[in-house]
Amino acid sequence: QCSLKPPVHEGEMFSFPVIDAMIANNAWICPIKLEKQNDAYYSRRMDHIVMPLKEQFYSGENFYGTALHEMTHSTGSQNRLNRLKAARFGDKEYAREELVAELGAALLCQQIGILKHVKEDSATYLKSWIKELEESPDFIKTVLSDVKKATAVISFRMQEVQQQLDNGQQIRPYTQDDAALDPTLVDEVPFKGT
Repeated sequence: QCSLKPPVHEGEMFSFPVIDAMIANNAWICPIKLEKQNDAYYSRRMDHIVMPLKEQFYSGENFYGTALHEMTHSTGSQNRLNRLKAARFGDKEYAREELVAELGAALLCQQIGILKHVKEDSATYLKSWIKELEESPDFIKTVLSDVKKATAVISFRMQEVQQQLDNGQQIRPYTQDDAALDPTLVDEVPFKGT
């Protein structure tokens, strides 16, 4: 196991080579598309993440925090952790998933040394989260369980890409073989002969 290299500060902006490599080489569990536009989101239907260009963000920390938030969403697809439910903006399932993504991104940012700013729209979900806690005391346990699983997927993949960077290897795109051998996504990893 290797350790992640910290972000590299470049004045106001900084880079985080492992995530940059994942984006540039299609090495995340789904494509991450950078486009000159103003929205960041994970599309369940298309199974990809769309993000504004890095230079459109106020800071590198904001860019990487947003990327980790959307990456957390993408771990919940049906063919991965199967956490995402049919939800509409504002309903309790949508609000719950936003909590998972915000906590997951905050935890990962803290671990790698990036200052994570709470999304402004998270405050709008607060009422829903409080109501859910009042109705179901297990709510926080299930949310934290989902955060743990999602961050394990992201951390595992970042470690794999970091190891490729450290070894001077070309970064491999993510494949179905990677998914089948990822211990964070499957109950039992099949034997891989050498």
